[in-house]
Amino acid sequence: MRWRTSGVGWRLAESLVTLGEQLSTIWPEGGPADGTIGDAAHASRRSDHNPNSNSVVTALDMDEVVEDRGDALVAALVAARDHRIKYIIHEAQIWRSYARTGTIPWQPSPYSGTNIHPNHVHISVSALSARYDDSRAWNLNGLGDGVASISVKEWQSILNAGGLTDINGDPLVEDGIYGQKTRSALVKMARGGASTGGPHSHPDLASVRHGHRATTTIS
Repeated sequence: MRWRTSGVGWRLAESLVTLGEQLSTIWPEGGPADGTIGDAAHASRRSDHNPNSNSVVTALDMDEVVEDRGDALVAALVAARDHRIKYIIHEAQIWRSYARTGTIPWQPSPYSGTNIHPNHVHISVSALSARYDDSRAWNLNGLGDGVASISVKEWQSILNAGGLTDINGDPLVEDGIYGQKTRSALVKMARGGASTGGPHSHPDLASVRHGHRATTTIS
């Protein structure tokens, strides 16, 4: 397990303990941005990294470690629309599970808070104990689910079928080459573009770059 789950005067929400265990199985190597309990800077302001009135921390940060893992995780969580999630922040974008003036639930909006989370994903869960302590497994939509390898060319076909275009707005050339255009379509999917659907909807983008997807099984 990559994350601290308890300490003096606090514990991590059970839902996030489960998520952390699943992510540790898929991506066991951690990074400096992995975090649960807030530091002194967090303690001076309102933050879900601070323990609530029940001494429970309801936020978890995941270091990308490898480029594009953050986009892959965001895509999986947004697609699942789990009722336990309050919001997700990554690279100056926020995905809220609830409606807000001028925004639609689960659609990305600009975020300009104290920390824009440039190299990690922030996940906050509901303030309701029945939700934040719901320890059921998370649906991560194919991240590390043991699915057989899938080539870059196959991904290009799936992205085209989902209407996800390259940086110029054109369909991808299905040539099996992982370049800037293919990456831009994958990132667009992660950030609220058209849905590709199907069992391979949300790739580990770093794995796609090398011509295959992750095959670690979540037990």
